[in-house]
Parts: sequence; C-alpha cells; structure tokens
Amino acid sequence: MIKIFLFSFIFASTAQARVFNIVNDTFAVYLRGSLDSAPFENTLASESAGTLTEVNIKHEKKISGELGVVFTSPQVNLRMGLDFIRPPEVENIKGIRTTDSAEVYTMKSEMSVLAPKISLEANLRRWPQARLFMSAGYGYAMLTAMNSYSISDSPHFSGLTDFKEELTATGTLLEGTLGYENLLADTTTFVLEAGYRSLKFPSIDYRKATTNFQGSVSGGQPALKTDGSARELDLSGVIVAFSFRFWM
Repeated sequence: MIKIFLFSFIFASTAQARVFNIVNDTFAVYLRGSLDSAPFENTLASESAGTLTEVNIKHEKKISGELGVVFTSPQVNLRMGLDFIRPPEVENIKGIRTTDSAEVYTMKSEMSVLAPKISLEANLRRWPQARLFMSAGYGYAMLTAMNSYSISDSPHFSGLTDFKEELTATGTLLEGTLGYENLLADTTTFVLEAGYRSLKFPSIDYRKATTNFQGSVSGGQPALKTDGSARELDLSGVIVAFSFRFWM
C-alpha cells in the first residue's frame, strides 16, 4: 500500500512539473504548414511560349511545410526553420498558335522552393498558457522547376521535338504575420497565423543544357522570355499558417 502511495505521489509530481507555462518553457520543436489560396501565373512558361504562340498557365495555390525550433524570452522569440514551398504541378496545358488558334504543343510544369529561414516574434500579450505575437522572417530561397513540352506541330517550331527545361534560381523570402498560440495538450501548443509572404526570383537560370524555343542553351545560362528579356517569377501572397509546437 505504501509503495502504491509513493508511486502515485511521484507520478503526480512529475505530471505537474510538465504542465506548460508560457513563462517557464523556453525551447520547442515545431511543425508548420501554410497556404496561399490565390491563383498565380507561372511566368516561367507563359512568357516564353514560343514564336507566335501563347499559353495560359496558372497554379491554383501555394502550399508549404516547415520544420524548426523556437527559443523564447519574455519579450522576443527566435524561430529558425527550413521551409519547403510547393505549388501543385499543372499538366495538359495547351500551347496555342496565335494566327489560327491551333494547338501546337501540350506541357506540364512543376516547381518547388527550399528556404532556410529565421524569424523574430514580438510578444504583444502573454497569458500562462497562451500568447499573441507579431513575427518578421527572412529566408534564402532556392527554386527548382521543370517545364516539359510535347510538341504536336514540329514544323511550327522549325523541326523542334519534345524537350524539358530544368530551371533554378535564388531569391529572398520576407514574411510578416500576426499569430496566436494556445495550449493544446500537456506540453504541446497550436499556433494560428495570418500575414504576407514576399518571394520573388528576379532572374532564372538553366540547370541543364537543352534545346528549346530559344535554340540550344547551356546549364548556368540565363533563361529568357520570348522577347529576349530575363525570365522571372513572383510567388508572393497572403498566407494563413497553422503549426504545432512541442515544448521540451
């Protein structure tokens, strides 16, 4: 009987010691997902569609997943993570000749962004098991993308056959959000955020050599639009994010 009492006492004391408190707990591992539901134009393909050709290519949304750690203090928190952003791929997109609206090719496009990121969170209000905060983040974004073309009218492109473009770029990720964190269970909290993410790639390079609408190109060479200017991509937009934090 005494052993049972001692075991119950020790277990209860341990459980009480791990009750989450926003003031006392200062380190967590987190999993975060975000969504930007606004459609966007894929300018990696739409502005390099080929001579006398147009293509309407849009992605419906941008989804991201992030893994990282959080260090907290009474006023400011530090968040460091790795963000993976991937719009769903699009396929069976038709390239249309502008002179007679005939189909000259079909294509698919896919892209993803990997971004090591650091963020600062300013605590606006804190309660024992919840807090309200504003965050500002900076990341180094690395883009990889591929456009795959199935040519159905080779003479229109002077004998060009099916090809793939593998593209790469780097850019700056900037993010600002307003967030609310609250206890979910034991030492796990959930976080809701809403804000804006700026993510632009002002120039794009070929990752591998290929032959496309501009002719033969080499890996590392700048990727150009049909008019000869540099290709670019803008993945900026309003985001909503949800995350779990596991406090140690």
